[in-house]
Amino acid sequence: MKTQPVQLLGLLSVVLGITSLTTTAQAADATQEQQQIADCQKITSYARAGQKAYNAGHYAKARTSFEDQAAWSHACRVWFQGEQTGFSISDSAVATADNNVAMTYIKQKDYLKARVWLMINPDDKKSQYNLNLIKAELAKLDTSSQRKSPVGEYWQYAGNGAWNVVGVKQKGKQYEISFSGLYMGMMSMYYGPNMGEFTTLSPINNGRAVWQESKTEGLAAGEGCTVEMAFKPERVTLKTTQGECGFGHNVFADGEFLRISF
Repeated sequence: MKTQPVQLLGLLSVVLGITSLTTTAQAADATQEQQQIADCQKITSYARAGQKAYNAGHYAKARTSFEDQAAWSHACRVWFQGEQTGFSISDSAVATADNNVAMTYIKQKDYLKARVWLMINPDDKKSQYNLNLIKAELAKLDTSSQRKSPVGEYWQYAGNGAWNVVGVKQKGKQYEISFSGLYMGMMSMYYGPNMGEFTTLSPINNGRAVWQESKTEGLAAGEGCTVEMAFKPERVTLKTTQGECGFGHNVFADGEFLRISF
């Protein structure tokens, strides 16, 4: 009985093809990791640039560098946590980066934005110390007549130095309420976040408002999602109570947002 060399060669080519694809994928992964390590090693240069500008009293310029330090610190902590690689960063170092951003806001007397950055790591000793520094100033803002109005902007940490945002503007007897949400995936530092947003014109009665996706997006009744919003002087809490919103993957309108402006 004769052998079938064509079939054997075909099988060999398939095996070689799979091996080639595997090798290519491994090479791509190695290249990606090398790029990540190289970018993570830039964190110290961002910190030095920020410190130089901070010491010179250029707080906005310092913040730009410190925000880069914070964004990459968070991303690199996720990438290399618990792995034996050419890079490592501690939780304390990540908290330091966030505190650096907060300090630029404190120097500019923007205490509400300072607070949200410090609240990213509320159990860190540096964060607790700096929160105590602005405790009296925050108390003054708590007695402001402006806090009685929901008008302003509210932030929720999305990761990698980015924020989900709720904005409220007065429009006659109603309010224009906007939501801009992000999902910072594993590779968002390179490819950007997933996003989702809505804007609605609504009354706010007894601190409460509702957005129904079907009404603003032209959907049939019952389709889309419903988001309930509960406003308090220093925060707004969102809760998706019905359906799924047509946002980007893993973007949700849920949770607590802290006020950062009136």
